[in-house]
Amino acid sequence: DGDISSSNSVNTQYDPQTLLRSAHSWSMWLKPDDGRPSVLPVIFGQSNVNDTTEQYYLMIQSTGALRLVHYSGTGSLGSLSFVDTAVIFSDGAQSDFTHIAIAADYSSTDVDWAFYANGSVVSHSFLANFKVTVSSANGYLSSGNTLGIDGRQSNPVNTAAIGGFDGLIDEFAAFTKTLSSSEVTAIYNSGTPTDLTGHDGLELYYRFEDNLTDTAGTSDGAAVGSVTFSSTTP
Repeated sequence: DGDISSSNSVNTQYDPQTLLRSAHSWSMWLKPDDGRPSVLPVIFGQSNVNDTTEQYYLMIQSTGALRLVHYSGTGSLGSLSFVDTAVIFSDGAQSDFTHIAIAADYSSTDVDWAFYANGSVVSHSFLANFKVTVSSANGYLSSGNTLGIDGRQSNPVNTAAIGGFDGLIDEFAAFTKTLSSSEVTAIYNSGTPTDLTGHDGLELYYRFEDNLTDTAGTSDGAAVGSVTFSSTTP
């Protein structure tokens, strides 16, 4: 159970540098307390406090759309993109969980994206048409700063993440590959939620079953502040 406070979050204790330097994907179930918040919450991410040109995080906008911020500078001024989806969430508390999947494709000159909500493609656009080049993305520098959930982690130690998601997050997973549309559909349709254990390319998998264990076996999370578990599941 997340909250908008930046004092409570999950530090995955996982350095995402290698993951973010090549094709990757995310899968999660979200149930925001407000689908169109006035204070924009960060769902997950990482930012390098020693280098402002290295940032990667996902947030919900006041319109109910998602925005993914990707800034990869290879240690200097590099490429920045704000990737905005079409509207996904309605105003106010959401009655049900929504399955969100994001797939990053590094097979061309620029990093491209596919966004999905409940198994269906969601359109997206690049603010001012700014895109991160694959060559810049290949040089992403985390400097050891870890990935945060319910906020973006900006420090490798257990300090508060920046921002915070007000609502429920479940079945949070990362993959070292670009998930295909058929894989996303299968994840969504194979149970609410399905067990992703053993899925091809599974790198991180937090089921949040009253613990912060990474079922993929890569990096167990640590609570920053207070982490509350809910019996409400997808």
